[in-house]
Amino acid sequence: MRDPKEFLHVVNAAQTIDQLLVVTENSVADFGFDYFSCYVRKPMPSDEPRVVVFDRYPAGWMAHYHEMGYLACDPTIISGSRYQDIIPWSDELFAGSPHLWTDAQSVGLNHGIAQSSWASDGSYALFSLARETISVQETELARLRLVLAYAASAIHARLELLLVQESAQSYSTGLTPREREVLLWSAEGKTAADIAERLGLNSRSVTFHITNAMKKLNAANKTQAVVNAIGLGVI
Repeated sequence: MRDPKEFLHVVNAAQTIDQLLVVTENSVADFGFDYFSCYVRKPMPSDEPRVVVFDRYPAGWMAHYHEMGYLACDPTIISGSRYQDIIPWSDELFAGSPHLWTDAQSVGLNHGIAQSSWASDGSYALFSLARETISVQETELARLRLVLAYAASAIHARLELLLVQESAQSYSTGLTPREREVLLWSAEGKTAADIAERLGLNSRSVTFHITNAMKKLNAANKTQAVVNAIGLGVI
């Protein structure tokens, strides 16, 4: 990363996730790596946090990764959720997941590092870089430690915004204006009777709209529907 300000400008200029991945791919080359992935675990919905993974790994690797259930035992993801320092890939790190390590190396993912980052809403992200040749030495880790933390945070922040926009567009087409309105008033702590009085409706109609919104947001109750709607950027 030659100029952090320029990097941040380019990252924030990305208007779509695909554009952000192109920017990230270019920065990965500057770091001296060939491949990367961005893992994001969002805290919403609260009962089953949403997980998304974007990558530029060898073709077919991520399909195999998910098919084998490696997401649940990946030590880089587990370690990243506990430590904020740069994580170098190693035999010791993957000792508890030898099949994952062997499979990764079989497609050329022989050497790598990972850096975690956290957003204010509790979203956790892991930015991983990999290459086929040249092991990662301590001098390289020292050189990359600060810049990688900066890059991971910047990419995560932009990715969060783009994901929220994407989710909002998806859910806003499913929720009616009235459903969003009653959710907004519910978020203010208003009861169905309060909302009915403000909107000139009866309580039964308000309850009907809230129930529909709950179904669309996969929520068990009104409170969860409000939390999910806020987390998804719907209201």
